[in-house]
Amino acid sequence: MRLTIMITAISSLLLGALGVLPAAAEPPAVIMDPTRTSAVTMTNAWTTYAGVAIAQVYGDVVCLGFVNNGPRVAKKVGFSLAYADATGTVLGVEVMFPTGTFGVGKRAGTSVGRPAVNPFNNGNCHMADGSPTTSTFPYYSHGKKMGEAAAIFVSVREIVYDDGTAFRSDDVPKTGDHVDLTAVPVPAPERPVGPPLVSVNHMASAIDIDDVVTFGEFHEFCWTAHNRGDAKITTAKVGFLLVDRSGTIARIEESTATGNFAPGNTIGRSSTCTRLPGRLATDDYRMDGEDPSSVIGRIVVVPLDVTIEGGTVIPNKLAPKVGERIVLDRPHPAGTPKP
Repeated sequence: MRLTIMITAISSLLLGALGVLPAAAEPPAVIMDPTRTSAVTMTNAWTTYAGVAIAQVYGDVVCLGFVNNGPRVAKKVGFSLAYADATGTVLGVEVMFPTGTFGVGKRAGTSVGRPAVNPFNNGNCHMADGSPTTSTFPYYSHGKKMGEAAAIFVSVREIVYDDGTAFRSDDVPKTGDHVDLTAVPVPAPERPVGPPLVSVNHMASAIDIDDVVTFGEFHEFCWTAHNRGDAKITTAKVGFLLVDRSGTIARIEESTATGNFAPGNTIGRSSTCTRLPGRLATDDYRMDGEDPSSVIGRIVVVPLDVTIEGGTVIPNKLAPKVGERIVLDRPHPAGTPKP
């Protein structure tokens, strides 16, 4: 998603029907490099896209949550971010120095700062060079696209403690190196800390959702899909299921694309977006208040209905409802039949 500045059965009938899938286009996995250890460990990470129209600065953003496990308060922490393609080749390396001081055993939450002042590269976030508005991370160097990042390997290059002692290392991945992509973990079905995971489910619908792009503080989501039916679609409506950490759908927000979408054609664009309720507090996405039960652990995007040429509305008969529980860990069957 881009900002102009990621259980049990629903019912016996819907058992497994809402097993979630990543979008066809998806952001890179962000992991702590297991071959390089330090006193700082990453707790979670999330990716987004930010842009400042006035400054004409746009780019992909990665944010980290981490804990200082060292002997003293750290007044400086430096990270190396190695962007690797699907073969494990490092396309390029960025550095990030989060601001602030970091107490022993305390988690530093992710933040994109105050949007009116600086919507990116603040706190625990870093923005790479500009790229197209998709959920993927094309990596650029001096304006040249080097490839698509499949994973971002995070390693610590510097820790400076409040008594002046320090840890420093140049043993970090470098451009052209190879990293082990088998170290990339499969995403857990639940998100104990950090912003929500974002996934899609095509279900038995006339559309397939191709991409979901997040902007800024997980307030705005933009999506694209394609017409997989046999008739021209004039309106397509999708639902954003806000699922709490227990797996219960707390709220459903709708987003609609209108036009004339022939079979096989793309539906939606960067302007087909919806702004979700709630806010990113430290690095938890909360519907409202401070009640932990209001924290959203996953956002699932599903088709709700389409209107075909002539005005006939075709609903998604399996569309879930608020209060139902979803399957977060059940594999989705390969392919879905046309309605």
